[in-house]
Amino acid sequence: MKHTTINGLRFHITPYGLLPGVTTVLQATDHPEKAKWLSAWREKVGEEEADRIATEASERGTRIHSYVESLALGLEPKIETRDKHSWSLIEPEVKACERFLYIEKQMYHSIGFAGSPDAIAIHRGKLKVIDWKTSRKVKYRSGIESYLMQVSAYVNMANHMFDLGIKDASIIMACDTAKKVKIFDVEYDEIMVLYRDFCVRLESFQESNPIF
Repeated sequence: MKHTTINGLRFHITPYGLLPGVTTVLQATDHPEKAKWLSAWREKVGEEEADRIATEASERGTRIHSYVESLALGLEPKIETRDKHSWSLIEPEVKACERFLYIEKQMYHSIGFAGSPDAIAIHRGKLKVIDWKTSRKVKYRSGIESYLMQVSAYVNMANHMFDLGIKDASIIMACDTAKKVKIFDVEYDEIMVLYRDFCVRLESFQESNPIF
């Protein structure tokens, strides 16, 4: 699928027309308090430093995903020195995947959203959606609602397109200050509760954007 940007929002070009990505929906409908917090943080550290941190995080995420893809394809990734700690935490979980069905496969759902799950794989005996994350600080389940909602949307989208019967998801996170990888597992009952919440936010997004 190709992409286009409208009013600063990223849309996927699909057989159903232009559809927003999962992350686009979540960011556009985030709680106002989070936007206030982000604005206050940017003011505190300065715009230039805030942009530097955001760019660095994005670029590191891209590199980690490329390492994952290389290893999944049976290649030996060349790890940059600055990524060695993060990769040392994530690599064992990549190797714990018995089989990769899809890696960053672009998908879409007929109710009006699209996206590319990091991986759909058999991980430690379970077929699941996997989302690889890196973080400067340790995160806890109470602070990753958007990540949990993201994988719930991916599970439902993958099942809708390919009838895979996925019932599990995992957010696998390497934190700079942690010695062990953090894994947030999400089981089917929670996935469906999160997905209902995502659909409410999707409807809100669609109502707020004239493209629909």
